[in-house]
Amino acid sequence: MSSIGGRVRDWFNGGDPDGRAKLRAWARGHDGRSEGYTYGMMGPAVGLSVLAALLYAPTKGYGSIVALVLAIFLLLGRQMIERQVARDAADLHEAERQYARTRNSEYLDFTELRAGGLLEDNKMLTRETRDWLTGRVEWAQGEKEKLARRAERAERRRAKGNKGRGRSGNGGRNSGSKR
Repeated sequence: MSSIGGRVRDWFNGGDPDGRAKLRAWARGHDGRSEGYTYGMMGPAVGLSVLAALLYAPTKGYGSIVALVLAIFLLLGRQMIERQVARDAADLHEAERQYARTRNSEYLDFTELRAGGLLEDNKMLTRETRDWLTGRVEWAQGEKEKLARRAERAERRRAKGNKGRGRSGNGGRNSGSKR
């Protein structure tokens, strides 16, 4: 049977050897669940709500109204950005699917530009989202390089084939006119 001190220690650790780290993550709002494509803004919104409560008496309610309006704008702004990034991610998935189906290089250009633009413009993206977008850009660039190598090999084969056909360039065949 464990001592009372051991039980208290286990309780503070959440019954887990990594309990302190898990409790710290939970208290900060990062409990291992996916946040989506952008960082959550609930922590700053809660901070603004606490500030609103503290400002209520000294400012006769006006300061708390300002803090709560800022919290609402913060949450609505995050929601708007999250929806836009989700739409762009769906577009990137569709572009990859269509490229696999058609091999049209415009899908690669689209993927590279859209993913690169998101990486450059949006500072609220989570690390996982940034890694995924970087992977999309690298994939598009790699596929473009493959296409360029294939085109180069095909051009060399055409040039090699035309070289051995003689002066007329038609390989000794007649010109197709009847004499």
